Order: sequence, then structure tokens, then C-alpha cells
Amino acid sequence: MECLKNSFKRVLLSPVTYIVILAFAIRVWNVDSNPAGFFTDEASIGYNAYSVLKTGKDEWGKPLPVFFKAFGEYKNPIYIYSSIPFILIYGPTEKGVRMTSVIYGILTIFSIYLLTKELFNKKVGYLASLFLAISPWHVHLSRIGFELIASLFWVILSFYFLYRWIKGKSDLIYGLISLLIAYFTYYTPKIYLPILVILFIFLNINRIKKNGLSKSDEGKIFIILILFFSLIIPSLIDKTFFARWQEVKSQNITFQDLAEGYLNHFATEFLFTKGDSGFTGQYLTRHSIVGIGQLFWFQLPLILIAFYGFFKNPKWQRPLLFMLGTLLVYPLGSVFTGILPQATRSSLGVIPFQILSALGFYILISLIKQKFARIFVSLIFSGFILFSFINFIDQLKTYPIHSSDYLGWQYGFRQSMDIMKKNQNSFEDLFITHRFNRGEELLKFYNLSYNCGKCKIMSNPISIDVEKKQLFSLRNEDLEEAERLYPELNFRNITQVNLPSGKPELFIGSFEKL
Repeated sequence: MECLKNSFKRVLLSPVTYIVILAFAIRVWNVDSNPAGFFTDEASIGYNAYSVLKTGKDEWGKPLPVFFKAFGEYKNPIYIYSSIPFILIYGPTEKGVRMTSVIYGILTIFSIYLLTKELFNKKVGYLASLFLAISPWHVHLSRIGFELIASLFWVILSFYFLYRWIKGKSDLIYGLISLLIAYFTYYTPKIYLPILVILFIFLNINRIKKNGLSKSDEGKIFIILILFFSLIIPSLIDKTFFARWQEVKSQNITFQDLAEGYLNHFATEFLFTKGDSGFTGQYLTRHSIVGIGQLFWFQLPLILIAFYGFFKNPKWQRPLLFMLGTLLVYPLGSVFTGILPQATRSSLGVIPFQILSALGFYILISLIKQKFARIFVSLIFSGFILFSFINFIDQLKTYPIHSSDYLGWQYGFRQSMDIMKKNQNSFEDLFITHRFNRGEELLKFYNLSYNCGKCKIMSNPISIDVEKKQLFSLRNEDLEEAERLYPELNFRNITQVNLPSGKPELFIGSFEKL
């Protein structure tokens, strides 16, 4: 009993506990309605998780698949299977899908503390977890139902266990299992994870040789490799393993494009001023919070100061080289898809940037010997951090105003379904515009709740039968198309769906003869 009391007391007094509470509050606040809308990938994940929960099969009837066919891109399994408990709790809803990201985000904050403590020390670990907790980049990824958030947790956990293993503190199997899981979280770890493992081995080869691989370790590596190949060989044979890669990679990319795309990931416009959504040439607003960079400006000097650690402490040199290597590798998930930096496909970058910022802050304070000056500098930086955080929260609150249209989160499908369901007894056909990104997936997901048998995705181009009572949910482009194809008909607007900004987005009504 005394041991339990002491453990509880340690947890209660640990700064990580309060950092995690803060992080959870930021991530769970209005997560079902901010972002406003629900993207196709989220709906597909939710639908497949629900299907596995109820039938043990995906939407195509395949039992417990390694890769989910979904709408042809073959999603990785970890996020979908991780979503099942939350779909069970919250049902097939936006919150049910996004709560998986919230929890992965919280776990990542704790895991970055563990890794940073292992690489440097406990105080740097506290700072790294704090910076990740308030990071605009990570907060956004923790509030959307995209599978990439799972990769960050499992990648960090993998190297935490590997670093503990070379120090003789942990069994190798934990690192190997975490690496295996990380590989099946998202498609970008398939690119950068082998590089990071090779870098880890190269930087720590002397210690690995000194400790030696036991027969048990060799057996564990062999078993994990057998398991790994048994999982991927079927998808390599049927060519589905690279399906998502074939879908997103640029077809005519040049070396110049690769170089420009790579360097763009280190541009101040991307990192500190405008982020992904505001970057020159970018038109999508769902990859980052609008009006703010991926990092805070106060992090820039801290990141630069961090490399003084090469000289300050010889024990930090290899961990710093590993962080530098991770920094150099992070754009690889994105550069082959175009010259614009993407906060989602290059999400690995959020890890080294926060750890280096934390180390830089720790070094800066430790270099100041006078107590009063140290307190003064700490207060100044704390003020910058607080100001940056408050500004970020303001941008987060207004994010739905800037990101709910077609180029963002495509707000309006649930609202259309709600109206259609209420009017289904008055009409023979209920059509929702095809101008949603893969609206069929959205329809399948929302029909789990609405069970609207008459609801369908409208044909392309629009087809109207005035002999039937038909209700449509249309965009402006649909109305213009109808006017060209059916000049003899008039659209009678019954109601409309407005974006959070107040702008009309969908018009719901029927057609009648002039």
C-alpha cells in the first residue's frame, strides 16, 4: 500500500502529468466540430473500423485484413484497428474517429518525454513534452482522423526502447515490436524508417559490438523478420503494397523539383510564418491551422542553440547526430509528391524540432551562471511561449471559418443527410451532390447513423426526372450545370447549408418546370 501511495505521489508531482492534462484539454476541445466537416479519409477509417467491430471484416468483406482496400488506396491497419474501441464508445461519429488521434497525440507527448530523457536528461524531457503539447503542428494532427498520427507515437517508442536496449536497460523485443507496428501505421515510415534504423546502428555500432547480440536477441530479430515478411509478401505479390504511393507520387518530377521541394520544408514561410495551409501555391487548408506556422518563432533560436550541445557535453554528440539525421530525413515523406511542403506527409519533422527546441532552452539557461539573469531570461522566454500559445489558441478557435469549404474539410454532408432524412417520406429520390471528395464513402459512413435508404450520390452530370419527386443538395456548380442541361426547369430552393463563415455552401431543393 505504501508503495502505491508513493507511486501515486510521484505521478501527481511530475510535470509531465500536468503537461498531459493541458495537452488533452487542447486536443479534445470541440474535436467533433473543429475542424468543421469530415473528410473522406476519416469517413473511410470510421466505416471500416465499424465494419470490423460488427462483422470482423472490412467494407469489402475481407476478414481482418493487413491492408484495408477502402476506396482503392489500401490503408494501413494500425489506426483503423485502434479506432475500434472509440467507435464502440462513441458510435460511428466524427468524435469516434477523431478521439483515436487525441489519444495517440497524448501518448506521443509522454513517449517524447521518455525518449528525450533517455537521450539527454529529465529536464530536457519535460521541455520536449511541453513544446509538443502546445505545438500547432502536433495539436492539429491530434485533432483529425488521419492515420499518420499513430506513426509518430510508434516511431518515438521504437527508438526509446532501442536506446534503452543498447544501455542494457530494456529487452530488444520491445523495440523490434514497436518498429514492426510503426511500419504499418502510415506509408511514409516505409520510406524513412529503414534510414533511421541504419543511422541508429551506425551511430551506436561500437556499443552494440561491445554488448554483443545474444542468441536470444538473434532469435528475436529472426522471428520479427519472419513476421514482417509474412505480413507484406501477399500485398507485394498482388501489388497493393505500393497502391497509396502510386496514387500520391508525382509522375513527372525532376531533380530540380525534388531539391526545391526538399528545401521548402526548411523555409521560414513553412516553418514559422504561414505553415502548410498558407504556403505560396498551396490551396488546401486541411493540412495545418490557417494563419500560423508549423513551429513558433521562439523555437528558431532554441533550435540553433541546441547544436552547441556538441561542445557542451560529449555524451550528447551521438543523440544530437541522430536528431540532425531525423531532421534531414523528415521531408522524404513529401518531396516525391510535389514541390510544396506538406505538414501531413512530413509529420516526422515535429519530433526533432521539439526535442532540439527543448535542448536549446536547457542549454541557454544552463549557460547563464548568474541566478538573477537566469530567472530574467527564463521569464522573458516564458512570456514569448505564453504569447505564442495564446495566439495559436485564437487561430485554432477561428480555424473552421477558414477551412470548412471544399478545399478544406468539405463541411455540409452531415447537415445534408440530416435534412434528407427528415424529408425522405415526402420525396421519391434524395440526391447529394457528387462534388464531395469520394462522397460514396461519406454516404456509407453517415448512413450507419441515419439509415437513409433513399439517399444517394447524384450522377455526374446531373440527371433530373421531373415526373418524380426528387430532393437535391447541390453546390453552385451543380445549379449552373442544371441550368445548361435543363433550361426549361427552375430550381426551387427549400433551405440551404451555410459554412461556419456564413457563406452558403449547399442549396437544398427540387426542380420544377418553368
